[in-house]
Amino acid sequence: MKHIIYILLLNLFIVNQSYAQCFDADASIWLDTWASCETSQNPKSEYGNTHWIQYDFGAVRKLSKTWVWNSNDPSKLNQGFNLVKIDHSTDGQEWTNWGEMNFPKASGDAVYSGFSGPDLIGIEAQYILVSAISNHGDPTCAGIAEIKFNLLPDNTSGTPPPGGGGDCAQVEEIFVEEVSAYEAFLFWEYEIDDDEEIIFIVQYQEEDGDIIEFETEDFEAFLEDLSPDTFYDFRIGVECDDEIVWSEISSFVTEPEETCFAVEETWEEWIGEEEAFFMWEGIEDIESYIVEYGIENDPQREIIEVFEPEIFIENLEPFSNYELIIGILCDDEILWSEPFYFYTEEDFEPTTNTVEAQHLQSKYKVFPNPTKRQITFQILSEKEDVLDYSITDINGKIVQTNQMIIAKGFNQTTLDLSNLADGIYLLTGITEKNRSLIQDRIVKFSN
Repeated sequence: MKHIIYILLLNLFIVNQSYAQCFDADASIWLDTWASCETSQNPKSEYGNTHWIQYDFGAVRKLSKTWVWNSNDPSKLNQGFNLVKIDHSTDGQEWTNWGEMNFPKASGDAVYSGFSGPDLIGIEAQYILVSAISNHGDPTCAGIAEIKFNLLPDNTSGTPPPGGGGDCAQVEEIFVEEVSAYEAFLFWEYEIDDDEEIIFIVQYQEEDGDIIEFETEDFEAFLEDLSPDTFYDFRIGVECDDEIVWSEISSFVTEPEETCFAVEETWEEWIGEEEAFFMWEGIEDIESYIVEYGIENDPQREIIEVFEPEIFIENLEPFSNYELIIGILCDDEILWSEPFYFYTEEDFEPTTNTVEAQHLQSKYKVFPNPTKRQITFQILSEKEDVLDYSITDINGKIVQTNQMIIAKGFNQTTLDLSNLADGIYLLTGITEKNRSLIQDRIVKFSN
């Protein structure tokens, strides 16, 4: 019997095949991004209230590799899923965890190629659940654009799969998913006998250049050390009866060489009511940076030139949403970073570590308190860590529990208390590595 691997494209517009909580469509023209702006009960009950999306293939299917496009609206890149949990199920009730994965932040470019997603080869499932543990920094919403699933056909009925037949494996179609100035990612569809061990031969060359060849057992190839702004031909072959059966020749062109690089990531060391301190990874051979910031949607902006990859900002408006971008001068133009959003509030108050007598590595705050519906929990940490936390009522009964992955620097999550009765609750948690204890009283009321 032969199999043909084929692509089933599921995006968030196919409402009968994907389900999520309260997704609001963007008005983007050249991209389709969806965002969840309120957490709800996850189909996997132990996850509690999260941002999540569930895919339904209509029947139990054999899964393969995936490709993902994160939230790509240039104004909402920070809403894109970051750390996610992947679970699969045959009935939508009993879930098996595949693991966790970090989804890279989208580029915001009109041509955005996405990235290689979870490898689901060997899994049989009808449902895939993607739960966002964190996003790329936006405290309001979390979103994703599209996931492409490679599904193997279900041949239990005895119906032969589509394909051309023959006695040897054959490469059907090759896809070029990602091309930069120096790299390219390829993957392909193929037919193969059940018992046949297959080795693919990948050949590629730049125009008038030498042929480069290598073998792989996977149906994908990552080409490195390419020349910028160059035309390449390539083909994929399979050995058959001491001969190589080649695919048709395809081609791609690499991007021009980048001469300047924008600041890729900005993080806050701390934020108060009227002051804030930010840092970013410095760029080699850059003498100065241009920092522009102001209240979100306010055209009046402050512009400051700094000579180190950090800035201390004063005289901010308390309790206000701000936007900050970092620029570098490149060929008489300014190359800007992605916008970084932050909110000015009262200064962090340090916790008291009663677990171990050691230097406390984190600070935290909980607001608003009292609250009618939900609270925001922020933690500023000097180290990467994991926080296990729970909420108990005045009788000591645990009413909510969850886990938070903590990155170095600023972290934030929202806890939904709408299902809790009015009263006084205690938020308690402890970090796994640093053993820092957090403890705060929360007042929930409806009127």
